[in-house]
Amino acid sequence: MTTTASSIPATTINPETHETRFDLVLDLIANVTLSIQEKIDKTDWSDPDLADPIDTDCDPSIGVTFAIDQDFSHTLVFGDNSFSGPHNSFHHWGVSWISKDTDAADLAKEIIAAAVSEAFGELNPEPSQIQLDTDEKRIDANGEVLQSSRLILSIDDDDRRALAAHLLIDGEHPASYETALTELLFANSEYGWASAEETGDMTDAPMIAIRDEIGEVAERWAFMDYQVVSFVEDLIEHGSATFIS
Repeated sequence: MTTTASSIPATTINPETHETRFDLVLDLIANVTLSIQEKIDKTDWSDPDLADPIDTDCDPSIGVTFAIDQDFSHTLVFGDNSFSGPHNSFHHWGVSWISKDTDAADLAKEIIAAAVSEAFGELNPEPSQIQLDTDEKRIDANGEVLQSSRLILSIDDDDRRALAAHLLIDGEHPASYETALTELLFANSEYGWASAEETGDMTDAPMIAIRDEIGEVAERWAFMDYQVVSFVEDLIEHGSATFIS
């Protein structure tokens, strides 16, 4: 099977043009899906050069390589995926094949996932990345100064990239990662989730709590921007998310 390589020009998705990195990776999937579908639609699948000379029962196919770097610059190459291709300057690849019956969206996710998981690594936040700040003061409706505290979840740049990559690979909304991410952060610590039913708070905001020796909530902090954004999105975009008492 011999095919001449063709490629999509190398492109960088600018993070500044997207509200969140989740939006950015959705655009990446959409763009690659479109390019694959166009290739499928425009290919003459009766071309004998696309047939496998050894396994004649195989459907005619074309190689496809997606390549990316950590600045989200990327390219897509059809055909020859040798080291002479334009993708050779990129560090992380996902390689597969397309045929006339290929589902373009599924294949796009598959090859992007392979390249991105290699590029951005594993998500492994440490429990020490929970900080408690007790210096904040608030004024109540009667003008009295109240002592308050903030609980700050933070992840480093490597984990921010890994979290964005996992969202891309799984195709999930950031909110779907709230429980899994905090289980990693809470591991071997005194922190855990609490519900409004336990605390009596009139809110649907996610709450982190410390419990006493009998399991009752001793102190809790809520992410009050929950109606606008998931705290996972704050972690991806800013490296931290703030919960208030």
